[in-house]
Amino acid sequence: MPKIGTNWNLLEPGDIVSFRYQSVVDKSRQPKTTTILVLNNKFQKKLKSGKTEFYINGLKLEGSNISIFTNKDETWNLLSEIGWVSFKSKKDEIYKVKIKSRYIGTYGATDALLKKVMKLLFINLYIELMMAL
Repeated sequence: MPKIGTNWNLLEPGDIVSFRYQSVVDKSRQPKTTTILVLNNKFQKKLKSGKTEFYINGLKLEGSNISIFTNKDETWNLLSEIGWVSFKSKKDEIYKVKIKSRYIGTYGATDALLKKVMKLLFINLYIELMMAL
């Protein structure tokens, strides 16, 4: 899938982004690729030092080309439940989820969205477990 570069400051809630990062613990390992749905583009976190930093907060969709979800329908259902999936760039196959306004706060996702996602993931997990029995 084609990729285009971006700046972390340009990301918005609903963007689906892939990035590579090198392990801080073991530099000899290959960098891992991760794909996330951005939920908060400025997630505020207070550090032990007392300093406040801002981070990207998102829902992991894929790690090292391994989908977090068992099938594409499950992923599509989750994304459709929280918003409208559209192309940001059809040519480059870049998608965005227009998150429903009731789930968006000042910097991104509200607690309501996080609870909704957790509920949907729990229901899907429960269904999979029941089917396995």
